[in-house]
Amino acid sequence: MSYSYFSYNDLFQSIGNDFNEYSQKNNLNVTLKMEFFSEKNSTRYRNGHSSTIDTLLSRKSTKYDMYIFDPIYLKKLSSHFLDLKQQLPEEYIDSYSLKDVWKICVYEDRWVGLPLFIKFMVLYSNTNYLKKYNEDIPTTWDKLLEVGENIVKQERNDNNNNNMNFYGYNGLFPTSIESITSSMCSIYQFIYSNRENVTSPFPKLESHWTVDALNKIKEIKNKISSDEVFKLNEDQTVALMREGKNILFTVFWDSVLPSDFDIYKKSILPGRMDGISGSCLGAYNIGISNYINEEHKRGSIEVFKFIFSKEFQKEIIIKNFHQYSGIIDLYKDEEICSILKCDILNNLQLIERPISIKNYETFEIKFINYFYDFLYGSKSAKEALQSIEDITKIYYMNLKDEFSNIIFITINVLFIVIVFSLVVKFIPKFSQYYQWLTISSTINYIITSFVTIYSMLAKFGEPTEFKCHAFLLMILTGYALVYTPTIFFLINYYQNSNRYFKWIKTHENLYICQYYVIEGIFFILAKISPSFKIEEVLVENSKSFYQCHIDFSNIFGIVILSIEILFHLFLYLNIIRFLCIEMNNETNYSFAKGMFYILVLDSIGIVIVLIIRVIDIKDYYIECLYPFIIIGVFVLKHLYLLFIRIWLEKPNSNQEDENIIKEIRRMSRSSASYRSNSIAKSNIA
Repeated sequence: MSYSYFSYNDLFQSIGNDFNEYSQKNNLNVTLKMEFFSEKNSTRYRNGHSSTIDTLLSRKSTKYDMYIFDPIYLKKLSSHFLDLKQQLPEEYIDSYSLKDVWKICVYEDRWVGLPLFIKFMVLYSNTNYLKKYNEDIPTTWDKLLEVGENIVKQERNDNNNNNMNFYGYNGLFPTSIESITSSMCSIYQFIYSNRENVTSPFPKLESHWTVDALNKIKEIKNKISSDEVFKLNEDQTVALMREGKNILFTVFWDSVLPSDFDIYKKSILPGRMDGISGSCLGAYNIGISNYINEEHKRGSIEVFKFIFSKEFQKEIIIKNFHQYSGIIDLYKDEEICSILKCDILNNLQLIERPISIKNYETFEIKFINYFYDFLYGSKSAKEALQSIEDITKIYYMNLKDEFSNIIFITINVLFIVIVFSLVVKFIPKFSQYYQWLTISSTINYIITSFVTIYSMLAKFGEPTEFKCHAFLLMILTGYALVYTPTIFFLINYYQNSNRYFKWIKTHENLYICQYYVIEGIFFILAKISPSFKIEEVLVENSKSFYQCHIDFSNIFGIVILSIEILFHLFLYLNIIRFLCIEMNNETNYSFAKGMFYILVLDSIGIVIVLIIRVIDIKDYYIECLYPFIIIGVFVLKHLYLLFIRIWLEKPNSNQEDENIIKEIRRMSRSSASYRSNSIAKSNIA
């Protein structure tokens, strides 16, 4: 089953006839039947053919043994075709491994198809006008523009000529959907021809090389051509060239024009500078279905051995039909070079379309539309390229972009401010308000601040399942550790002490350390079996991004995640329980009330985050910034504990302050006395 924009009926009929004759002579008992449709007998063009193939292969149809397909479907169809490297003799694979031809045959190290012939674009120069004005074929875009301006000006303004319909260049940028292959190739090869040097890869879309390339296209169009000429489709372009008097330079496919176009001389496309060029590589690939039986597979392999042999490619593809074979070694043959322009093929700098991109067909349409918003519209090159970049790229924060750098600097500043603000504890005038900040609790508070604020780092870099889990754990750990000294403080006042509470009262540091151990175990388990998976969030007309989602298929991970959440929920509820008790204690009423304010702040922050996740707002910037809700709440808690609370309590009498201090000291002596009694009892025992 095959398809082509241009009609190759005679070629395919010849393939069928020649193989069947070969099969009969060699007693292969294999008959090749071709079913072929093109633009002339298809109303849906390339996409219709793709859809038909995809439908058949998805159903594992055995109706056809082999399929001819555009290389842009290499990724999409790869799982449906045999790996030819495992089926054909090595010399066949080697023959198609030169000059980037293999790139349109291979996906994930599997040879999905081989090109019956290849095609590429070249520059057609009208030699009548070049001779008339004594100009050479240009090798750079600047030279093409210079020559074009000179000849167009003279042809249009000279009284003897007065040819106002004369144009200097047709870049083949048609806007019709049936010409999408030509459009994409024209854009891609022009950008490639403007790369930094001959060995450079395809320029990054955001690079100045690509911006310069787009601006150069528009400059050429505006100065020596027009929107109308650039928009001509293939048939219209051929008609314009056939007239022979209205166009100077044209970009078009090689080996598809009639032989009477001899006034045009073919050459490789110009580039940014001498020695640099670029030409989009196309082909008609053939693949063998995975779903046919062994007998048909063997027959298909025999067909492949025949039509992809050097003999067939030379005698039929090149000599009879004047098409370029994908076997590059053939262009060392003088006989072949008398038929085709070997110098063009040997000097081509080929670039394949980005067919490995996910959903290439959708990407291709959007790419072209954004480009045309620039070429035929009012968008700037940078705006158009940013829109294209947003299609192709899945964004995540990294230190290479300004937005991420601002976030990184912000979290560093917040942490430094929090740490240095703790110095207020050592100011004599205010030290009485910070008796709760012992050395161990201060160290714990600094660690808590670090874990909470720097949880944002889990959002930097390409996401992983562990990073997703680690982000949640760092938030939960921050909550747990910041409340640990509070729990210790409240347990010391709790009257109904059990054995564990009595142990806590005499082992503050060990009590705090046990939380570090538990949180450490949670991180180890998260590393072993993360409870999250990464999903791409594709956003129309904006930045697409990665998002973390709970992986419900990972049973062990779900169990671990449930334990982690329940453990931290248990701590949270216990704090509320103890605070409710202390609200009845006049001495600690102010402290308990303040802690309730903090818990309310935490709850509000958590609710807002949950609402954002439930609503699932598809916005890259919200995805990056929502963790700042948690960090913001933490900073507000810090401001309240260290400053606002003190300001609110300041109006109270000095006597009340002294009572609080005395009570804190009494609690400390009581704790020390308890430890001494415990040791004494232990010694007596």
